[in-house]
Amino acid sequence: MNKLLILLFISSSVFGQNMKFYGLNHRPQPGTSPIYIAASAIVYDVSGAASTTPTPPAHIADDILIIMASNESGSTMSTVTAGWTQIAQYDGDMNVAWFWKRAAGSGTAGATITAADTDQYAICYIIRHCYTGGAPYEDETAIGDRTDEILTSEVTTISGNRLVASFAAIANTEEWDHSPPPINWTLNNDAFEGTGDFVTFTVISRNQAAIATIAQAIIGTQTYNEYWGSLTLAFKPE
Repeated sequence: MNKLLILLFISSSVFGQNMKFYGLNHRPQPGTSPIYIAASAIVYDVSGAASTTPTPPAHIADDILIIMASNESGSTMSTVTAGWTQIAQYDGDMNVAWFWKRAAGSGTAGATITAADTDQYAICYIIRHCYTGGAPYEDETAIGDRTDEILTSEVTTISGNRLVASFAAIANTEEWDHSPPPINWTLNNDAFEGTGDFVTFTVISRNQAAIATIAQAIIGTQTYNEYWGSLTLAFKPE
């Protein structure tokens, strides 16, 4: 009887340790963190009802294409291009809208963004290594104003390995009094188009390894008060 008890004790101890080891090494983990890849040239329409179609930069299957468009007449923008979905639109004296699509391959076309009024600009960005089971982002928030400070929104991540990014459009200027990025952020792209009413498109991002709330930040400061809109979100890992 004593030998049987000892054998049972040893077996249960080993089994328990194996279970602990198995659980430690098979706990679900977030995948590869998303990364920013590239930006297209800015396209524009400054006469009559607006229509802009940015050409996506080089990309591969499952890359996320993000279009940011601004209409400085304050006209609502939309697209009927197949496969493109609006993320958000800031509605003000200057409208800013953001759209996304998952690339089917290397030749995915940009969306045609239209509006009733003129002075419209658009640009396309590529984000790689994003979640493929649905929307590739979380906690998306669009804000805007007319101030000298251009702001992100606060973002709370649901899990780890996120790329937190903010896409901002600023009207009528290329003058940064205090240039982006803020501390702990990376400047990915800062593009200016001087045709028509002018626009600056800016993207900043930061890697977030663990669950956290990322506080609102000042992307940069303009010399004068300007109309702007920004979208801040967290891209989920593949």
